[in-house]
Amino acid sequence: MEQQLLEIYQQTLNQINVLAKDVLNQDFKSLTSKESLTQLGHQMIHGPIFPYIFAIHVFFTCCRLRQHLKNQHWLFSLIMSCFATVGGGTMASYMVCKPPSWLYSNTQLPLMIGIWYLVNFSPFDIVYKLYTFFPLRIPIVAVENMNRCRSMFHGMELAVQNIPNSAVAAILLGSVAGIGGTLVTNFVIKVVTNPQSPSEFSKPTWSLKSAFFACVYFYFTWNPHSLLPVTLFPVDTAKLIVMGYLIAHAVAVELVGPFTPPPINVIEFIFFLITRIKTEEPTLAPTEIRKSSSTSNLNSNTSSTANPTAQTSGQKVKTKIKKEL
Repeated sequence: MEQQLLEIYQQTLNQINVLAKDVLNQDFKSLTSKESLTQLGHQMIHGPIFPYIFAIHVFFTCCRLRQHLKNQHWLFSLIMSCFATVGGGTMASYMVCKPPSWLYSNTQLPLMIGIWYLVNFSPFDIVYKLYTFFPLRIPIVAVENMNRCRSMFHGMELAVQNIPNSAVAAILLGSVAGIGGTLVTNFVIKVVTNPQSPSEFSKPTWSLKSAFFACVYFYFTWNPHSLLPVTLFPVDTAKLIVMGYLIAHAVAVELVGPFTPPPINVIEFIFFLITRIKTEEPTLAPTEIRKSSSTSNLNSNTSSTANPTAQTSGQKVKTKIKKEL
């Protein structure tokens, strides 16, 4: 009896293992099937941005700017955060004499203000600590870059619709939609907090370089004005290539730092070949830079005062020279 029970028990275990393997294989095949991947790509390109993707974009922008606006007035921080959130799309829309999309909504501006308030004034600073939690910051950065790519694509589509047969307008409006708000806010913050820091044009950051080169690549792969004899990829495929590359770069920066390995650093390599400007991303906020500079000044002062004999000897030499004269 005991042997029969053991055999029945082993047979049931084997059947459970076989069923579990079949279920896992079917789920994995369904996840990696062509239809599911195409649906995922379609959602990334054509899915609704509001409210979830837009809320993550506002949250990321407010958290990033908070590091640079610690000692500024709350109204200045609110205006800069709102402009950095929708400034690029607003500038691109005004360049073609169109109202920006957020003016048509009665909920986007209150949502921006609410998220900004939670980031800066939440109890125990719990909302901002979510951003500093590393495993949660990786998907936030990925969604932020997906939203940024869609803003660039929207700017280029606006240019193609309203300014026909102009490659310059398409690339310029796409770049402005992807970097315009951050470019203006970085300039204002530089003037207010640290005027001696290099500007975006003397030492361009990754945001400016990636927006420009991504728009150039997407324009020539999309080929809306038939400048090339052959269209390289379909529109959705070209969008997915740009989106996948920028998301991969953002995740790599979070993992290994700004100096990413090849082939992810291809844009930095091309930019260096053209301009001979090395990639130097700022690692400190302006307030932290000023703190470090003040501490270095204090260290130099303390080192000079810590050696009074050198000062007295220097004074003795000056008095001797005066007597000889």
